[in-house]
Order: sequence, then structure tokens, then C-alpha cells
Amino acid sequence: MKHFKENCTSPLYIVTAVLLIPPVGIYLLIEHSKGTPIIRYSIIAMSAAWGLNWTLILITKFPFSLIFLLGLIFMEYLILPWLSESNANTIQEDFFQNTAALTELADVTDNSQIDVLDENNSCTKSYIIEQSSKMTAVLETKEDIHEQRPDDFNAWYCAMRANNYASMDAEYDSTTLDGIAAIPATANNDYIPVEDEYGSAFTSVSYRLERKATEHKQAGNLELAIACLRKANEINSRCYNCVSESACVRIIEYLKQQGKFSEAREEQKKYNTIIDTSNASRTEFRNKYLFGNCEFYNTHLVITGDIGACCSECAKYRRRIFSLLPSDTRYPQFPLFLVDNPSHCGLPCYSFNEDGSSYPHHIEDETGHIVDDPIAYSNRPFIDDRNPNEIAWYKKAQAEQAKEILDRRNYDWLRENLPDIAPKSFGGYRRMQNQNT
Repeated sequence: MKHFKENCTSPLYIVTAVLLIPPVGIYLLIEHSKGTPIIRYSIIAMSAAWGLNWTLILITKFPFSLIFLLGLIFMEYLILPWLSESNANTIQEDFFQNTAALTELADVTDNSQIDVLDENNSCTKSYIIEQSSKMTAVLETKEDIHEQRPDDFNAWYCAMRANNYASMDAEYDSTTLDGIAAIPATANNDYIPVEDEYGSAFTSVSYRLERKATEHKQAGNLELAIACLRKANEINSRCYNCVSESACVRIIEYLKQQGKFSEAREEQKKYNTIIDTSNASRTEFRNKYLFGNCEFYNTHLVITGDIGACCSECAKYRRRIFSLLPSDTRYPQFPLFLVDNPSHCGLPCYSFNEDGSSYPHHIEDETGHIVDDPIAYSNRPFIDDRNPNEIAWYKKAQAEQAKEILDRRNYDWLRENLPDIAPKSFGGYRRMQNQNT
């Protein structure tokens, strides 16, 4: 007991014992927010002090060491889990308070937030919206599918999608004008996908209608094709608060092929208005999805990919890691340009974890090699670092886009005013133009 009192009243012991709790809290803070170098150095110093305290404990009498050991066990199994959960909630609250300044981040229950995924895989969109209203459930569902996917995944996917198409065709009539008109605007939300032990092939009623429009067009029935596309946009507008740009373009083109140029011009005016609204909606939806991923992976970091043919402004933000929290000064702040213009040149953005728990796992330089110091690389000067080839590719892409717009305008005039000699397709018109025939 005397030995016990001497140790407890020792100034060295008191100081090191008091320093025992801060390293634990700082360690948790580092794990969740990857603190600054000062914090990392502090924990090293405090851990050294804790190690000295442990050494002193080992040379004391057994009862005191036993009490101290029981205290450590109590802290590890009871206190640390509570601290970890509490700290995680604090970090998340801080994160969303700061990202609210970038965009109004609603609860991840908005169906339209998933529309961004349709840019790369349209089949993913409807299943996520129909089966899950929480980002966590969405990601868990996707992970379960990958963990349990069959050996021949492509064959399974095609078969399951065919089953869903057959189920949709049986429930919704897309072969007559009356049947198409009778399809409810809430069909994407109402339809229950066909599933098996591996899940379901991700598809939607609106996507199926766009595919049926292609079938009707190939069969020469433009009226049914246009009706399917209009209904698809009606469903998308109701369920996702946006429309399919490709469907709008196809409606205008099919009207022109029918010789209804006045109606096509009116449709073009509607399309221009819709796209302006849709672009704003897509921006909001992309940000909700990106920040929702950050919430799920408990991170405030965003990593940008690369794209060769991009403008001088987008080139400044390629291949970097950004922070959404002003308190983390290691990385540059996520630029408002990317918040307001997510589809400007198509620069990809993903949530990022330094522990590798999310994809991408690392940042690569312009040669494709993994960067050794991502912090320094992310803080390199924000300049247009495109090489001559990339600049040439971008200029070529812009010139080709401008030429296509002009050629389409000339082709529309030709088939409206001289339909007898106009080529049957825009591709045929360009071939004749290139051959000067």
C-alpha cells in the first residue's frame, strides 16, 4: 500500500496518467479525419509519455499493476467503442455543416440523386430507387451483389434483364398508342423487379420504353416510337425530376423524319428549356450522390480523375484530392467550379479514403504512376497542365462538334425544302459532303 501511495502521489505519475486519455481521443480523431502533422506529432509525444508511465507501473507491486490492467481492459471494451461512435458522429455533423455551404444536402432519400449513375450504367438507376431509399442500403446492396454474383455474371445479367423486360411487357402495353398512354407516370416507382438469389438486373420501365422506341423505329412505326419516348420522359420527370436528353433528341429527329418540321421546332424550344432545368437538376443530384458517398464512407475527401480532351479550366482540377472541410488544410478545398459545373467536361469525382476503404484507392500522375506524396501533388499549382497532344485533342473535339451542328442545320434545311433529293440519313449526307458528290 505504501508503494501504491508513493506511485500515485508521484508528480511524474500524475502527469503521465493525465496524458493517458488525450492520446486515445487524438488517435480516434486521426482515424476519422486524418489530422494535421502537428496532431500526429502530439500523439507520438503523448504515447511516449504513456509508455514511460507503463514502465513505471511494471516495476510496482502486483496489486497496483492488476488494477491498472483492469482499467485498460475497461477502457478498451467499454470506453473506446463509445468514444469512437461519438467522435464519428461529431465528424459527420461537422462535415455536413461545412458541405451545406457548397450545396443544400438533403437526406439521402431523394430518388433523383441516383440519376447521375445513368450516365455510365442506366440499368443501375431504377433498381436503386425502387429497392432502397437510403444511400447506405444502396451501397450495401451493390456490395452484396458483387460478393454473391454467379460465376458467369454476364450470362446471368442478360437472362435476368430479359426476365424483367418480359415482366414489364406483360404489365405495361407498349405496342399501342392507348396502351402507352395508360402507363402511369409513377411506373418506375411502382414496378417490382424480378429477382433470384443473386438479386435483380437493374432496369426501369422508362429505360424499357426507350428500348421499345428503338424497336418501333426499326419497324418503321415512328408514331409508336415517339409515344414511347414521350412516356419515358413523363415517367423520368415524375420519378427523377428530370428527363432523358437522348429521348428528347430522338423525339425531335423522329418528327423531322415524319416531315413535321414545324412541330419539331416547337419541340426543340421545349427541349432547350427542359435541358436548362435538367442541367441544374443534374448538378444538384450529382452533388447529393457524391456527398452521400462521402457520408457513407465517413470521409470528407474527394478525388478527381483524369480526362484528356478537357478545357483549360477543368485541366486545373485533374488528378487531385480535395477536402470538403476547411479545417483540413492538408488538401486544397473542393472548388466551387466543380460543384456548379460537374458535367462541364465530364471530370470524374469520387469520395476518397486515405485508408483505401473506398475506390479509387490512390492518386496517379499524368504517366499513370501512383503518386508517393498525394498531399504535395494535390497542392501543385492550379494551372493548365495539358500537354500539346491533349490541347490538340480538345480543339479537334470542339471543331468537330461545331461542324456537326452546322452540318445538321444544313441537312435539316435540305430535307425540309428539297426532300426528294435529300439523303435518307444524316450519315449519308456527311458521306456525300466528304466525297463532294
